[in-house]
Amino acid sequence: MHSFSPFQKPFDEIATADLGVLKITVEGWYMEYKQSQSGTSTIAKSISAFANTYGGWLFYGIEEDKEGKRTAGAFPGIPISEVPQYEEWITQADALHVSPPAFFEHRVLNGPEPAIGLPVNRAVIMIHVPVGNDAPYIHSTGRIYRRIADSSDPTHETDRHFLDLLWQRGSNARARFRGFLEKERPNSEEFDKGCAYLKLHFFADPWGDRDLHSNLTFRKFAEIMKNPDPIPFDSTYTSALGMVARQTKDNDCWRNVFKWEYRSNCAQEITIPLNTSYIDGPEQMHIFLEGYDMCDGFSIECYQKQIRNVYVVDLSFLFEILLSIFQRLFDLHAADSAKWPLWMKIQLFGIKRHVPFLDTVDYLNFVKEYGFPVVQDNDAVIPAGLDPDACINIKPSKAEVTDSEDLPERMQFSIGQAWITTFMIGRAFGIPAIAFGSDLDSGSGETEESFSVVTDNLLGMGKKARAAANLRLQRKREQSNYG
Repeated sequence: MHSFSPFQKPFDEIATADLGVLKITVEGWYMEYKQSQSGTSTIAKSISAFANTYGGWLFYGIEEDKEGKRTAGAFPGIPISEVPQYEEWITQADALHVSPPAFFEHRVLNGPEPAIGLPVNRAVIMIHVPVGNDAPYIHSTGRIYRRIADSSDPTHETDRHFLDLLWQRGSNARARFRGFLEKERPNSEEFDKGCAYLKLHFFADPWGDRDLHSNLTFRKFAEIMKNPDPIPFDSTYTSALGMVARQTKDNDCWRNVFKWEYRSNCAQEITIPLNTSYIDGPEQMHIFLEGYDMCDGFSIECYQKQIRNVYVVDLSFLFEILLSIFQRLFDLHAADSAKWPLWMKIQLFGIKRHVPFLDTVDYLNFVKEYGFPVVQDNDAVIPAGLDPDACINIKPSKAEVTDSEDLPERMQFSIGQAWITTFMIGRAFGIPAIAFGSDLDSGSGETEESFSVVTDNLLGMGKKARAAANLRLQRKREQSNYG
C-alpha cells in the first residue's frame, strides 16, 4: 500500500509552483503544515505517525488557512540560511527519536515564486513519508503515534486492534523477504549436484516501503551486460519480473550459469556458479588445478593431511569477478537514475564438505600452519539473518576505499565493495583475511600501502585463474575434437 500524493508528478519533479495545490488539500490523514519546526521530538511524532498509518506529507514554511479550512493558507517559507539546520533536525528526529528509523525523502523548494507568494531567499521544506512496513514505529517516549482524519497533529495510539495490525504489517514484510531468500535452491537439478553457488542480492527497497519502478531500458541493460571484461553475458531477454542476462557461451544453457536478473522494482539478483570439482586422487587434483602456481603444493598438503574424496571449490577468481559485478552495478544504477544506497545480501549454496582453494603462497602457508578449512554447513547467508534489516548498506564513498584522488568514483566504489565482499565470502568458507595476505583481522586495520599490495595480489590471482580456466577449456576442446 502506497500513500496519497496531492501532486500529479514524481517526487523529484515537483516544482515550487506545484505547491499551489495545497490550497485545496486538507490536513489530516495525509497532510501536515507547519510554519516552523518545534523540536526534533515533535518532528519525530509526525514522521512516525505517517509511517504507522497511511504515509503522508509534512511541510515546513506553510501557514494553515486562518478561516479554519485546514488547508495551506500562505507560504511565508523559512529563511534560506536556516534550511541546513532544519535538515539536520529532521535527520536527527528520525534517527534518534523513531525506532526503527522510518524511511523518508525530502526536498527544499526555493523562492521566489509569485504564484504562491513565496518570497525571495525563503524556502519550503517538503517531506514525504511512505507507509512503513517495519511497523510499528515507536517514538522515543515509548508511545506509538498515528494520524487521525480530522486532526492536524499525530495522536497517541491506545487501540489494541490497531496496534495488532501494525505488528502484523511488520511480520508480513519480514515473511515476504524471508520467502524470497528461501525460494528454490539454484543447484536443485541433478546435474548441478555438488556444485557450489554464490548469489548476490541487491535491494533498492528491502522493506518494500516505496513504490519503485525501474526506468532502465532493455537496450541499455543489454549494452551493459555485453561488456566482455571479464564476464560477457551473451544471452539477454525479458521476464515477467524484469530483465535477465546469462552467460551461455561454452556452457550448457540448461545448467545454472552466470545470471543477472534486473527486476522492475530495481532489485537485482546475480547467480555465480563457483568452479567446483569432486577430487578422489592426485591425478584429478592436477587436472582441476592445471595452470596454477600452487597446484603441486596444495596437492602435497592434501595428501599429507589425508584430504581426499572431497569437493574442491576454486575461489581464485572471486575478487576479479566481484570487481566486474560492482562495476556493472554502478553502471546499471546510474543508467536507471536510481538513488543510493542499495542493500546487499549474500547467499552460498551447496558448500558442505567443500575445501576452498586459493592460488597464493599466503593461503598455502595458512593451510600448512592451521590445516584445511572444510565447510560444515550446506548453505550460508551473509550477514546472518533473513530479515530486511539484516542487509549490508552500500553506496559510493571514497572514505570506504582509499584517500587517493586518482581513481574515479566508479572504480573506487567497485574496488572497495569487491574487497570487503571477497573477505566476507572467504570467512564463510573458513578463510580468514590473513590467508589472503591481508592485515584486516590484526586489529590495527589495513594501511593504504597494504591495501594496495593486497588488491594487486587479488587482481593478479584473478588473471592467473582466468588463464588457467582458458587452458582447461582448450584441453576440453582438444579432447572433444580428438574424440
